[in-house]
Amino acid sequence: MKIIQEALVYEGQMPTQEELAEVNTADTRPINLDDMPEISPEEISLLSSMAKEKRSARRKKTVSIRLPQETIDKAKSMLGEGYTTVLGRVLVMAVDHPDIIKQCL
Repeated sequence: MKIIQEALVYEGQMPTQEELAEVNTADTRPINLDDMPEISPEEISLLSSMAKEKRSARRKKTVSIRLPQETIDKAKSMLGEGYTTVLGRVLVMAVDHPDIIKQCL
């Protein structure tokens, strides 16, 4: 017997009590792997190379820029730990929006 359930979940939507109960009991149900085909060594190799390519594409490059100490201090105090990640996002957003760059020229 195959039971397949699908549900659309929208951003901000909270699960019902029934849905929470189902999730909480999911680990007690057996997993049936009978209908899953074996993966060949060639397929494993292909998946491995695809994963490597994706990781490589997502890998961020390290760059060095000079910023005023006052700017760094403000960023640290405003953003706390991880401030460099946020500054990176700000830079990406600025590059993606030419009007922001025009304001800085």
